[in-house]
Amino acid sequence: MALKYSVSPSIPCSDSTVGKVYHWSHLYGRGTECFELKVCNVDEAFYFHSYVQILETLLPKGMIIPSAFETVGHIAHLNLREEHQPFKYLIAKVVLDKNKPKIQTVVNKIDAIHNDYRTMQLEVLAGNNSLVTMLVENGLRFNVDLATVFNMDGRRFIDAMFASQKAHKITQVVLNLPNDATEFLDAFRGIYRDRPEDVKFTFPKIHVYGFSKARDPEFDFHERIRIALAEVAVNVEMRRVRLVAPGKWMLCASFVLPESVSFARRSPNT
Repeated sequence: MALKYSVSPSIPCSDSTVGKVYHWSHLYGRGTECFELKVCNVDEAFYFHSYVQILETLLPKGMIIPSAFETVGHIAHLNLREEHQPFKYLIAKVVLDKNKPKIQTVVNKIDAIHNDYRTMQLEVLAGNNSLVTMLVENGLRFNVDLATVFNMDGRRFIDAMFASQKAHKITQVVLNLPNDATEFLDAFRGIYRDRPEDVKFTFPKIHVYGFSKARDPEFDFHERIRIALAEVAVNVEMRRVRLVAPGKWMLCASFVLPESVSFARRSPNT
């Protein structure tokens, strides 16, 4: 890859470039010193290398490469470490350039999530400033503002999705907040209660995460699921995700929503 760069305020990039010029400049401090990073002279080989390969060339040797990011519509969402902060605009620019036109905005989370709705503070690092995007999942279109989404009550959301005309296209449901996800399983009772039972339905597969400190965590989590659904006969596939603390497991349970639950009457508390 024809790429030259310097980390010095006194060494300019060469002007004798061939092909595409890729330039980035950013000042950052290290103690009492101030450095300017300049990158230039990237020819056509830029297009044949992954963004990880490019960052391996640009970032300091030994630095962990931020190799993965989430995408929501046209937005790429990074979770950069402290060591990446001096290079965040460079990283974002490479991500943007290597993923156009699908990606038009690159953001980074700048604060921990502290509230029940799990909204987060984001900074735009590259591209346009719009955080409003369209997300398409299984034929369903969601217009969302990434800075303010997951602020609808879980039960209301489940009701809205399965009351829509495209409910039959929903085949997978993920409840990924392990602290209290099982508490929302009662919302699936009666999701098809107002529809004729002689119509063919695809009953969705539910994937729910949870914690358990029990001696037998799988049995404990299975029991909580059956209680939440008010249904004894629930065939569950269970796996341990990871040990989050001594004696405390995160688990993922997967099961096809029973027909008896789908057409049941709602429980008194819903």
